[in-house]
Amino acid sequence: MKRQPLLFPFLLIPFLLQGQELIPFFEQKATNVAQVMSTPDGDRWAAVRGAGFETAGGFYRYRNGSWSVSMAFPYSDSPLLKVFSPRSVYGLHHETHFGHWRYLFYHFDGSHWTRQDIPLKKWDATDYVIIHSMDGRSEADLWLVGQKATVLRRVNGNWVPVRSPVIWKEGEDDFAKDFLSVLTGRNGYVWVGGKNGILIRFNGSEGTSIPLPIRSAVVSLAEDETGLLWIGTDKGEVITWDGTRFNPVPSPAGEKRIQQMISRLNGLFVLSGDQIFQWDPSRLAWSARMNLTEPGVPITSFDLVNPADTTSGFIIGTTTGLFGTTTRGTVSFRDVTSASAISAKARGGFFLQANDDTHPDLYLTGEPGLPDQLLINTGTGPFTDQTYERGLLVSSNGSLAGTAGDIDGDGDQDLLVIRHTDHKVSVFRNRDQIRFDDITGWSGLDAMNVPEPETFWGHSIRLLDADLDGDQDLFVSSWEAGIQWFQNDGVGRFTPGDSTLFQALNQLDNHRLMGWVLLPGTKEGLASLVAVTDNAGTFLFTLSRPGFSLQSVRQHPSLKSISVNILTLPDTGEPVLFLPDRNLVNRIARVSGDSLVVSSIPVRIPSIPAFPGFPGGFCLITDADGDGADDILFGSHLLRWDGSRWVSVKETSGLTLDGNSITGDADSDGDPDLVLCRGSEFGAYPVTFYRNEGKPAAVSRLFLTGLSDPGFQVSIETADSVGKPFRVNGWSGQTALSTVTAMPLVVPVASGRQATVTGPGGNSWSGRLSGPMTTIQVNPAGNGILPEAIVSPLIRTWLYLSLWQELLKLLFIGTGLWFLNQRSNLTGWIGYARQWWAWIPGVVLYWVLFLRTAQHPLAVHLLGPVAGSLLLWTLIATVVYFWVTYLRTSRIGPYRLGRLLGEGSSGKVWEAWSTSDRKPVAIKVFHDRAFDTSEGQIRFQREVAAGTALSHPAIVKIFGQGVHGRQRYLVMELVEGENLRAWLTRDVSPGQVVRWLADLCEAIQVLHDAGMIHRDIKTENIMISPDGHPKIMDLGLAKAAVFATMTRLGTSVGTLAYMSPQQAVGMPLDATADVYSLGVVGYELLTGGTLPVTGDHDMAFVYNIFNQVPVPPSVYNHLVDSDLDSIIMKCLAKQPGDRWASAQEAGNAFGNWLKTSAE
Repeated sequence: MKRQPLLFPFLLIPFLLQGQELIPFFEQKATNVAQVMSTPDGDRWAAVRGAGFETAGGFYRYRNGSWSVSMAFPYSDSPLLKVFSPRSVYGLHHETHFGHWRYLFYHFDGSHWTRQDIPLKKWDATDYVIIHSMDGRSEADLWLVGQKATVLRRVNGNWVPVRSPVIWKEGEDDFAKDFLSVLTGRNGYVWVGGKNGILIRFNGSEGTSIPLPIRSAVVSLAEDETGLLWIGTDKGEVITWDGTRFNPVPSPAGEKRIQQMISRLNGLFVLSGDQIFQWDPSRLAWSARMNLTEPGVPITSFDLVNPADTTSGFIIGTTTGLFGTTTRGTVSFRDVTSASAISAKARGGFFLQANDDTHPDLYLTGEPGLPDQLLINTGTGPFTDQTYERGLLVSSNGSLAGTAGDIDGDGDQDLLVIRHTDHKVSVFRNRDQIRFDDITGWSGLDAMNVPEPETFWGHSIRLLDADLDGDQDLFVSSWEAGIQWFQNDGVGRFTPGDSTLFQALNQLDNHRLMGWVLLPGTKEGLASLVAVTDNAGTFLFTLSRPGFSLQSVRQHPSLKSISVNILTLPDTGEPVLFLPDRNLVNRIARVSGDSLVVSSIPVRIPSIPAFPGFPGGFCLITDADGDGADDILFGSHLLRWDGSRWVSVKETSGLTLDGNSITGDADSDGDPDLVLCRGSEFGAYPVTFYRNEGKPAAVSRLFLTGLSDPGFQVSIETADSVGKPFRVNGWSGQTALSTVTAMPLVVPVASGRQATVTGPGGNSWSGRLSGPMTTIQVNPAGNGILPEAIVSPLIRTWLYLSLWQELLKLLFIGTGLWFLNQRSNLTGWIGYARQWWAWIPGVVLYWVLFLRTAQHPLAVHLLGPVAGSLLLWTLIATVVYFWVTYLRTSRIGPYRLGRLLGEGSSGKVWEAWSTSDRKPVAIKVFHDRAFDTSEGQIRFQREVAAGTALSHPAIVKIFGQGVHGRQRYLVMELVEGENLRAWLTRDVSPGQVVRWLADLCEAIQVLHDAGMIHRDIKTENIMISPDGHPKIMDLGLAKAAVFATMTRLGTSVGTLAYMSPQQAVGMPLDATADVYSLGVVGYELLTGGTLPVTGDHDMAFVYNIFNQVPVPPSVYNHLVDSDLDSIIMKCLAKQPGDRWASAQEAGNAFGNWLKTSAE
């Protein structure tokens, strides 16, 4: 008799995953899943063996959020699937209960399974072989492999046997040559693995055996994106084949069987020993993705939920059923009080947004004798105390309670606190998120007194939109005085609300109010306020909204509780009341008409602190692990939802202290951090700050801004990681001490999925979840949702400003700017734009007039949009300025000039870049007077042509020349380093100097061989590159020897101190002139900057060049020997015939000296 698997909606098997847990699709003993398969289009299939005659096997398909049987069959030892599309699935199973074994082949066309013919290979006289594996690159090319070296190929609809190079022969072991795995590779090959180290590569129908270095059975094959073949064996070995050789890979699970390998995108996954591993190519090691912690439920097969997303989770097949993984976060709190620089003592507090950033700041209400503190959160470092800087010195005795909210509609969070000294409410308006202004008198709350209780405990102050008019109303409560409320007129002025509204509660004697919450109600236009007391039970106020008038009140005397919070049931998303009592009996209550229906919930708490805490504050509801399910915090006892109940994780949470808890995402990492305030009732210890260092489960979050009611209900409809539709409900302001939404609404689905968010008024927002946080703006009326981009600051500007007054201001300022322009020495608007600083007075003037003439207090907070437009105005002028002064003057030809490298008598040298390829070059821009004559222009053209032909590492490369307007320029190689002039004062050895001189002689000889004489060899024209090699620069003055006769008589080109006697008087020159100049350079370097010949003026200099005999360099430097003296002095000979005949001859002399000195 066939039995269909039973469906269990939420039965969990304990798995320890790295951020994941298993959720079963169905479970039944001995189901025996053989194979699971998933496709990128969302199609998912499973092949199930079944168990004996009692449990049927079948092919299962996932559709409409659940799994169902697509085709059932009796128990099959090795059912196989290959999915190509939702309308093309191939399946194979084995008949085992009719006296023989036989494999049957089927095709699924999207609606029906059809059996197809297939050749049957005999095992013995009765049975047929078992097919172990199926794969194919297309429907036209399917492969099957099995026992006794069986290989079948389906080509164009027909099955044909394929001859294998490994053949089973009669008399051999029946199982020795079983083929166990087949893989169709990306490069056209088909790989087959089998027992005893069998590995065959088929190219078409031709097979080649590839000897493996091991004799284990090849049970799994995979090919990664690079074409690398991965081989897994029954002994746990992993080997790769790159086409030429085998390479062993460390085993992920010792000697446990590599049961399955899959390659998806850039991820390779392995199933071994009931563990799934992923290969990490950066570490060349395996990373565990999922571990089964309880034995006896082995994993038989797996696949990614979405093969196109390696983070999408897994579909898991086991011996007991099919499972899917879903992300679940971890929670781990660590005490970081010292690092956060929080050292205050406080009774309580709350998170708020004092700054225009994403990091919640912290406000702490002080103990008697200790002031409040505003701690600004930088997000990257410790908190900083800015209480005095922000103008928040309330009292030296601190506050009884406080809250934050936008009371004037300007988008910034204002601050309200109950002073301890006189029990009055102080109101501070947040001005531009820079400073808080005390507007208590203006708000109308200075005349309101909070009734003084017997003790200073039990006060609560909250902001919420009670009457649904779009602004935040004020609620103040205390143990003895009950609840008072005050209506907000929209700009921060408060008037007392109906005093009789909570009269049934407020007139009680000897009963303490432990907490209260506001629910939106079950009927349109109604809301429920639930208040709990220690002895008088629980009160249910049914209120009409808008208007906030009382419809009915009902007391439940027996329903006593230490606090009340709104708890979202994880399985249904229903908001209920969580009501713990002193006896650790935890109950939930639902509003039904004008009464409460109470039931218990599975919460296991070992113990809670004796002190009951403040109303609603000591018991805290939060999502500590980011899995979308509410967790419960009692002091240091964190109760986490495990799928069926809340259980204590105190021992692993890291929480060790009890106190009044405050939660908020202080480090903006997506999970709630915890602040514990331990006032005098806990021993008056300093505040403790716990950072939540767990890994949040949810990858998408909704941050709802503009919420005006803690009972605001939001529904999110989307799909989970396995495509199953679900709904999540969320509420803001669940923390009783503060209505500030410090945490986003968690949606545990992947980023990029479509979601629909619906408000209570029926309006909705649809779109894709973008990144880790999607922000949605709720409109001020609280009955709809708008994308944040639609809510523009310009709307507020339009509402609160007088348009004609602003136009007058702009006209006045424009007139002033025009006047300044007329007074400018430069003509035209372009000329004025170059004086971009002239726009600054206009901006300042507008700000002053704006502040003086604004018609509404909110105008102070509207400077952002106006200032932004003016800054844009300034930016335009600045761009024009830079266009005029930079872009037009810093380009020459196709080059953009950079920094100035040097300047001489003939021009300037600039660093530059080609505008086409950004290639760096050096450009010499000549002065106009450098080419006054046609002779100079012709000389320049010929020298450039000769210079571009030169190629030597010690000679600067000439790329070309050009004309820009009236300016001629020369394009050269850009050489980094310093010229030799900078080396004259440094300690340079004679050996280094001679090496430089030898290199320079070689370069000068290249010039001479090309028929050129440099004529200006000097220290300024020689660069030393960063690698220590010299390079001759400034070839613009070099003269081709064939054009030397063109030089006018008496015209000398070069620097006088480095000229030979013949060059100094304009005589015809030969190559020895450059040898003389090089000798001067060497003399300078060896003597630390001393010239061989000096003179007081040019005429004296020329005379001494002819008549003064230099002293040897050794006179100034004792490290210079006589041989080097001789070489340098021969370079400096007065007559050309007495010098070295060529630069090459001088270079040989320097080279010989280096060899001799080295010996």
